[in-house]
Amino acid sequence: MQIDTIKIKAPISADNSLGYVVINKSDFDPSQHELLDGETLGDDTNTTNSDVPTLAELIVAQSQLASRKDELDDRELQLNQRASALDEREQALVDREAANAAEAQRLADLAAASTTGADISSMTKAQLQAALTAKGVSYSSTADKAELVALLTAAQ
Repeated sequence: MQIDTIKIKAPISADNSLGYVVINKSDFDPSQHELLDGETLGDDTNTTNSDVPTLAELIVAQSQLASRKDELDDRELQLNQRASALDEREQALVDREAANAAEAQRLADLAAASTTGADISSMTKAQLQAALTAKGVSYSSTADKAELVALLTAAQ
């Protein structure tokens, strides 16, 4: 049995006057050793890098990556759909708030108009309170109808 050897550079010392040492080719590590000038590893080395994946491992990894990409694409689509639904809901709320504000203004205008042409004494307590609120007049919650009529008459 023949063991393939190579010469690598080593510091010159009392024990090593040549500046190199001989090691087995299979022990050569390019991150730790430097070949002596003129030395080659040759094509017949049995050094394999265990960190290099095989073709089968690469194919499996590619398949897994494609599967993960499909999952991520599906999730991105779901998130975009949810975002669109939330945008639609938000717009519906904005529209509803605008409609509510317009209706509140219409009712306030209607209440104010009903007090200008109507006989104040024939109005109900709730109508008097609405008319006072529309005019911005404050009143006591315990005020009776006569007090409300007096406040509304003074406000006109």
